[in-house]
Amino acid sequence: MPLPPVTAEPLIWQPGFWDWTGSGYSWHHGQYVPAAGHGDKFQPGYWARTPSGWVWQPAHWTS
Repeated sequence: MPLPPVTAEPLIWQPGFWDWTGSGYSWHHGQYVPAAGHGDKFQPGYWARTPSGWVWQPAHWTS
């Protein structure tokens, strides 16, 4: 596997994750993303229970 290109910009590893598309799951490969503009924790997607039923919460960055 080739190494990612070297940049002067600080990068953060965003792990791969499964995401619900409305009819099935789609795999998003892990990748390095710019550190600026993100929270410091990656929250994988999950199902959340609400009063009206279960709702898919997509993967996102949090503080």
